Amino acid sequence: MKTRVLSIVLVIIIPSICFAQNNSQLTININSFGTYDMSGKSYYIESCMDNLPTNDLEFKEYASYIDMVMKMNGAIQCDDHDNADIVILMHFDITDESYLINVPKPIFGQYLSSVTTTSSSNGSVNVEGFSNSQGWIDVDGYYARGFGNVNAYGTETTRTNSYYNYSYGITGYHNVTKKVDNYHSVINLYAYDNKRIETPEMVWKTSISSEGSVSDYRIVFPYLAFSTISYIGNDTRMMITETLNPNNYIYKLWINGRLFDDGIYHPRCKRIETDKLIELVLSEKTNNEIIITIHERYSSSWDRIWTPQKENFFIVVDGQEIGCSELDSIYDEGAIYSVFHFSCQQIEDSKEVDLIGYKNSKRKKVADAWYGIEIK
Repeated sequence: MKTRVLSIVLVIIIPSICFAQNNSQLTININSFGTYDMSGKSYYIESCMDNLPTNDLEFKEYASYIDMVMKMNGAIQCDDHDNADIVILMHFDITDESYLINVPKPIFGQYLSSVTTTSSSNGSVNVEGFSNSQGWIDVDGYYARGFGNVNAYGTETTRTNSYYNYSYGITGYHNVTKKVDNYHSVINLYAYDNKRIETPEMVWKTSISSEGSVSDYRIVFPYLAFSTISYIGNDTRMMITETLNPNNYIYKLWINGRLFDDGIYHPRCKRIETDKLIELVLSEKTNNEIIITIHERYSSSWDRIWTPQKENFFIVVDGQEIGCSELDSIYDEGAIYSVFHFSCQQIEDSKEVDLIGYKNSKRKKVADAWYGIEIK
């Protein structure tokens, strides 16, 4: 029985890990029509797919992500279809649009790179003949006559040598067929005024789509839903394209239910000594690091109420004080997230640490403190 349960867990977790490690950007298209103030309005999500009813577990899982988006926009979930202010009809799908391409692949081998030619010559010449003289030539009283014949001949030999030079490299190409994984994911949301039953009126509709190599819709759907937070119920006037990194920190807070105020989950903390507008929202650990995130509310009409300095913050683990190695500030609509990184060895699950913020680098007076933070 244990083996079967473990196998199921692995099937669910491994694709998500691979997707995160890939760290590729996810391009999402959002097109929204109609402007509707959902603050304080109750809603009910219903399936408009023939093969997937509203009470199906698969539909409920996907609808839960839309619930999170609706709550971010101030809407109130309603379990009763008849009493909801608006009814949202949801349709979603993923289609395999993979295709084949021909990719040229080089052929390696030996080929003739150059030819060198040399030549040399050698030969001989032979001369042979005879001569005879007689005649009547008066030269100082003497008389002579002469004639003769000389023959010359020879031979010459030329030798040519050719040297062929070979190299190893690309000798040609051939085509290899390759499959390109491509999946088209889409979510369609149609919101109707539930108080006008006789003449149903659509108050807004939003379409979200994306293409990529991930075929598991359970991985893709939350990212699509997250991208609509600022657009759902608002007329975009055009198609909006968002690029989302799978490791986006705001998404990480949202998917863990820690981005919105209503029902927000905070890590367990025994005692807090800080301003009420600053709250602990995330505590986590890796093999060599503890990460703690503090949420600061702010308004564009006034300056930040909290400006933490990296050198003033420490965690206490087993009585040992460890300084902050990195401090990141992430800005989101209506809030700032300060992410503290502390380098340390792996600690046990459910280990408690203290986060101490001193007024200055002299570390004599504590300004902010969270005691007994549970690290998971």
